[in-house]
Amino acid sequence: MEYLFKQSPSDGVNHSLSFTFPHLSTAHLVITTKGIDTTASKLNRLSSILEMTRKRTGNSDLQVSALEMLLKVANHPGIPMVDLETAVGVSQATVSRNVKKLGKGSRSKPGAGLVEAYEDPNNGRRKLVKLSASGERFIEALMQR
Repeated sequence: MEYLFKQSPSDGVNHSLSFTFPHLSTAHLVITTKGIDTTASKLNRLSSILEMTRKRTGNSDLQVSALEMLLKVANHPGIPMVDLETAVGVSQATVSRNVKKLGKGSRSKPGAGLVEAYEDPNNGRRKLVKLSASGERFIEALMQR
């Protein structure tokens, strides 16, 4: 994900935060805030995104690391699972569990269907992760909110 934070040099209180997913045509969001509520506004926005993700996944105890993984996958389609470990700072077991929850799920509990894990065509021992069509629509909806 590409983040851009700019502070207006003219008055010191206008801020802009931009989220861009280059491979998704409509997924671009710019949040502009004015005044001293900048931090509170950003925190409210992040809280709203987390809540929307929890509702979509049906997982009320969704970890922030799962949301972070979803955003990493959105920004890096086909990212190796091992790279998600490093990028998010979690164990291989946590990556596997979150990909399962965000993806197809298990036999006993269906997943959210937002990501797809697949075998690396160049290395059969490696799994890559990308957004599913449903995941792309969900990310675009997050950016429109």
